[in-house]
Amino acid sequence: MKKVIHKADTRGHSQYDWLDSYHTFSFDEYFDSDRINFGALRVLNDDKVAPGQGFQTHPHKNMEIISIPLKGHLQHGDSKKNSRIITVGEIQTMSAGTGIFHSEVNASPVEPVEFLQIWIMPRERNTRPVYQDFSIAELERPNELAVIVSPDGSTPASLLQDTWFSIGKVEAGKKLGYHMHQSHAGVYIFLIEGEIVVDGEVLKRRDGMGVYDTNSVDLVRSRGLGDVYKRQADIRQEYTKGGLRESELPGDPLSLFSRWLQEAIDAEVDEPTAVIVGTVSPEGRPSTRTVLLKGLHDGKFIFYTNYESRKGKQLAQNPSISLSFVWHALERQIHIEGIATKVSPEESDEYFRKRPYKSRIGARISPQSQPIASRMQLIRSFVREAARWIGKEVERPDNWGGYAVTPTRIEFWQGRPNRLHDRFLYTLQPDGEWKISRLAP
Repeated sequence: MKKVIHKADTRGHSQYDWLDSYHTFSFDEYFDSDRINFGALRVLNDDKVAPGQGFQTHPHKNMEIISIPLKGHLQHGDSKKNSRIITVGEIQTMSAGTGIFHSEVNASPVEPVEFLQIWIMPRERNTRPVYQDFSIAELERPNELAVIVSPDGSTPASLLQDTWFSIGKVEAGKKLGYHMHQSHAGVYIFLIEGEIVVDGEVLKRRDGMGVYDTNSVDLVRSRGLGDVYKRQADIRQEYTKGGLRESELPGDPLSLFSRWLQEAIDAEVDEPTAVIVGTVSPEGRPSTRTVLLKGLHDGKFIFYTNYESRKGKQLAQNPSISLSFVWHALERQIHIEGIATKVSPEESDEYFRKRPYKSRIGARISPQSQPIASRMQLIRSFVREAARWIGKEVERPDNWGGYAVTPTRIEFWQGRPNRLHDRFLYTLQPDGEWKISRLAP
C-alpha cells in the first residue's frame, strides 16, 4: 500500500469578507507543485460562505463539480435554467462539458453555509452539460459506506469519469472496509469530523489521505468512550504564567476586574467578555448559560437578554445571580455573586440602537428558550420581520433589555505551579467597604 497524507493545517487558505475557504489541492492563490491532484480528483475545497453571499454567476467547462452541504442551505442556479436549494443530507453534481454558467449562493440571510466543493477531471471532453441533485439521507446506514455517486448508473447521480463517491459514519471501535472498484484505482479519504485510523495513520478533522497500490483499505474509529475518559483523566497542565500577591491588591475589586479584563482583551483571548451566568430555578436548582458583558457602570455589571427567556423568568422570581469569567490563556478566573435588577428602558433603548441591524431583528423574533419546530421557522420569521422595518428604525421589543448586577462577593483566581493557586475573595461589608481574604486553593 502506498499513501499520501494531507493534514488539515497544511491546506491552502483563502479568506475574503464573504468567504473562508481551505484548499486540499492547489487553488486560487495557493499553489504547491506536489498537490495538484490525486488521480482525477483536482479540487477539494472546504468552503464557508457568509449569509446572503456566494459565488455569483461564472463559467465552467470540461469539469465535473460535486457540492456537499455540511451546514446551512446552498442555492444553485445555472444557464440551463436549473435552480435548487440543497441542505445537509443532499448533494448536487454538475458536468460542465461544453460549457455552463452557474452560481452557488448562501440561501440564508442569517447563518453561514458550509460545504465541500469537489472538482473531478472528466474522462471525455465537450460533452452535454448535466445537472443533478438528490437526497443521500436514505442511503446512509450506521457503520457502512454508502455509494452516492458512480459512473455506471447504479446511483441517483452519475459522473463522466470512472469515479465513485462514498460517505459513511462509523461508531467508536467499529471498522469500515473499502474495496477498490478497479484494480488500478486509488481512493482519497477525507475526514469531515472525528478521528479514524487508516493503515496506522491517525486522521483527524479535515485531514485527507490518498491510498493506492492496494485492493482494499480499512478505516477504524480510533476512540471509544472509555478511551476518552482515560484521556481526560490523564490531562495535566502546570500553571506558570503569573501570581497574585496580597500586597498588590487594590481596595476596590472593580478596579482589579477592569485591569484583568483589559489584559484579556490586549492578549486577544477568545471572547474576553463572555461570562457564564448562573441563576436559580423555582425548585432551587442552579441554571447556567453564557452571555456577553456589555459594560461596567457605577460598580454594576451590565448584560442584555430576553426578559422572557429562562434566565429572565428565574431572575424575576429570584434576583440572586452569579457571573464567571474564565480566561484559560491567562490562567485566570473571576467569580462574582450579586443581585440583578433591570436597567432603565432608556438605557436598554440606547444600547439596542447600537446593535447590528440583523441582531435587532433577531431579538424581535426569537422566542428565546422556547421549543421551536425547526430552524426554518426562525429564518421565515426573520425575513417577515425584516420586511416590516424596511426604511424604518428597528424598535426594541418590550421583552428585551438589560440587567445590572450589583456584586456582593468577588473572587479572583490565578493559576500557580503545583496546584497552589492564588485565590482572593472580596466580600462587601454593611458599611460599603470590601473585606479581602485569601482562600486555600
